[in-house]
Amino acid sequence: MSSTRRSNGSDRVLVLSNDPNYGQPFQQAATEEVDEVAQAVARALGKRRIAHDTLWLGGSIEPLLETLKAGRYAAVFNLCEALGGDPRGEILVAQTLACLKVPYTGCGPNALALCLDKGLSKSLLRALGFPVPRYFIVSPWEKLPKLPFGWPMIVKPTQEDASIGIHDQSVVRSKASLAEQVASIHSRFHQSAIIEEFISGREFNISVIGDKVPRPLPVSEIDFSGLPAGLPKIVTYEAKWNKSDPRYAGTVPIVPAPIHPDFARKLQHLAVRAGKALGCRHYWRVDMRVAGKNGNPYIVEVNPNPDIHPEAGLARALKVAGIPYETFVKRMVQWTTRSGSAN
Repeated sequence: MSSTRRSNGSDRVLVLSNDPNYGQPFQQAATEEVDEVAQAVARALGKRRIAHDTLWLGGSIEPLLETLKAGRYAAVFNLCEALGGDPRGEILVAQTLACLKVPYTGCGPNALALCLDKGLSKSLLRALGFPVPRYFIVSPWEKLPKLPFGWPMIVKPTQEDASIGIHDQSVVRSKASLAEQVASIHSRFHQSAIIEEFISGREFNISVIGDKVPRPLPVSEIDFSGLPAGLPKIVTYEAKWNKSDPRYAGTVPIVPAPIHPDFARKLQHLAVRAGKALGCRHYWRVDMRVAGKNGNPYIVEVNPNPDIHPEAGLARALKVAGIPYETFVKRMVQWTTRSGSAN
């Protein structure tokens, strides 16, 4: 299933998204706003007088091939995060656009693949000297190894995003709880589990935008002070997506973060370098936790093509930086068409 809205004019932009009706039940909250983002980008393009069409992909890449064959586009504004509810489809979409040499916004297939695999991206970052939490991976056919570090730990699926598979019980403090969470990921997601050293300090995220010279936006901090007592200080799936849940109200983003300017610049510099190391382009977000008296930062995750909903974190950081949302959307198209990049 797919659908298209067509506008008049030549040299158009194709806004490409995934049909939210194809999400799995556990993805429902995350997929509900997919269409809202596509509509927001389309409105922004309209305000900047950029002609555009919109296409939603269901479980197949074929409608995209048919659409590109039927019309000439200056660029594709790629918002597609999955095919048929599978996040790996995001890689396939970018790879298709690259093979067809169609200029498109956002990160390329290599960066998307690296960042989707939490173990692979952490391994590469660590090899390049970036600070990441200690971790190990348990595949569905493996038993728990001898634990290489102490409690607490946090357990996640290796190949999910949007906090899918992360809940209060993901932070474990015993081998029994660890085994239970690993088994749950194996059975529910049919993929490996990554077990990380839980960094219990403050949490920050830094969005980065730009073409040849990436620009870090103001640092954002997650304020956990409003979480109900006894809950771990993490951004769970419910905290990220369920506005009626107390975890949502208890994980308030603050931008700019109340930190010393020198420390903010340190986090921003690290975010730019980490994204570039993994091949990100145009826009990405890096999540970090800090630990110890000196606030040593650890990179928890690099997120290529993060959520650009007008109410999401990147848009909040744009506002603080004095960059209108419509300007950001227009610049994304300009970065793509100017370079002619389809990689």
